Amino acid sequence: VKQWERQTQQQERRIHMCSEATEFVPAWELIPAYALAPFGMDEATVGSSAGPSKSSLPKVFVYDESLPGLGELVQGPAFCHNRQWGMDVGFHDFFRTSPIRTFDPHEADFFFVPAYAMCLQVAGILDLNDIREAFKSLVLQLPYFARTRGRNHIFSLHYVDLFADWRELAPLSIFLTPETEVGWEASREDFALDVASHPPFDSFKDISVPCFMGLNHVLRLHRAAKPVRERRLVAAFAGKQWDDVREASDVRSLVLDRLGNKPGVAVVLGRSVKELLTPDAMATLLGDSRFCLVPRGRAAWSVRFFETLWSGCVPVLLSDHYEVPFEALFDVSQFVIKWPVSRIDDSLYEYLAGLPLEVVEEYVRAARRFRCWYLYPPAEASWLGNAGMRQELEEVEEELCPNLSSSRNAFQAVSELLKRRTRTSKTAMGSTFYRPAADVEPGSGLEWHITDAEFNSLVP
Repeated sequence: VKQWERQTQQQERRIHMCSEATEFVPAWELIPAYALAPFGMDEATVGSSAGPSKSSLPKVFVYDESLPGLGELVQGPAFCHNRQWGMDVGFHDFFRTSPIRTFDPHEADFFFVPAYAMCLQVAGILDLNDIREAFKSLVLQLPYFARTRGRNHIFSLHYVDLFADWRELAPLSIFLTPETEVGWEASREDFALDVASHPPFDSFKDISVPCFMGLNHVLRLHRAAKPVRERRLVAAFAGKQWDDVREASDVRSLVLDRLGNKPGVAVVLGRSVKELLTPDAMATLLGDSRFCLVPRGRAAWSVRFFETLWSGCVPVLLSDHYEVPFEALFDVSQFVIKWPVSRIDDSLYEYLAGLPLEVVEEYVRAARRFRCWYLYPPAEASWLGNAGMRQELEEVEEELCPNLSSSRNAFQAVSELLKRRTRTSKTAMGSTFYRPAADVEPGSGLEWHITDAEFNSLVP
């Protein structure tokens, strides 16, 4: 508790460093003291002088490794947490240590099912078929899934088709994912199911989330960023040419062919790792350009989008089917330009080159107001005993995001979106039936039966 109190005092001081004129401070943002409170600490201890009350927050039940089969999907958190797909570990850590966690499944608004599927596949610990079978077995054993057909169950997946049978087993569940066009890194025509008819992302139930970015990466980009009026380049892009994914190859080739030879435009497209820019060179390039082009990668999303926010250039999205995270929380059109892929031609260059510097500066200022919501604080386990990483966290909070480790980060943004989707009735159309119990003792109060169509109980 003493450590929590010290952290709270530090956060309270930092929150005054950035005024509402320069930071997006929504009415729903928690006070840092409550966001830092260990789960179970009551509101009287924390204090509730500002921000939402505890009763207004969603309650999340977290499945743990005691559930048969779950342990196989949450192997290696120390290895998995610090990569682009590290938010899978991050959400697991967040939900099980957050004030919104509940140990009572009957009061839960949501149920979080942890899994580090992308990391396990990339690391070669499990192959795609192993992951498929693990998910299939796990979902059938989730004790609170059937009541709503999984509508209140949350999965964090870098690509949803890692859970290959989700359309059959969990079509109503909520997926936290950075990808909004395809369910895996492949061309649209390579999928067995048509992506347009069977989309892997549903804006009405799923949540587009940022990828994980290390704080050293953020600081490198920030420190290489020049003032807008000192930047030499109109636009820039650097990245890999993914020849095995047609959409990625097409759009990146267009960027190179149509824009690469324009005055004030730098396009660096490599086909091998050796041809890619170093992290320092990438930061220098982005920090010297007014606009940063963000073409589709192996999927709709690209880490380049999030890098632009810290490089101080205006992101120009060239990915028709990408939904920017948290569009329901703030207006992303204030700091993002989204341009149709079909119009990557002279008109794009002329438009960007002709925009007044005052407009560019306004977009950059707007990005600064919102960008901290796209950042995850590092897991506590990653900086305990690591002075360098702890210093990076302190520097980011001092220079950029004064309350990143408490109330202003991507975890809290997702919590707010979940709050807006909370349902009082825990039911599912067509499969959940309910009625009062007929054999209740007089004066004992009502009890309800929640069943399937055969009157089998759906409540453990």
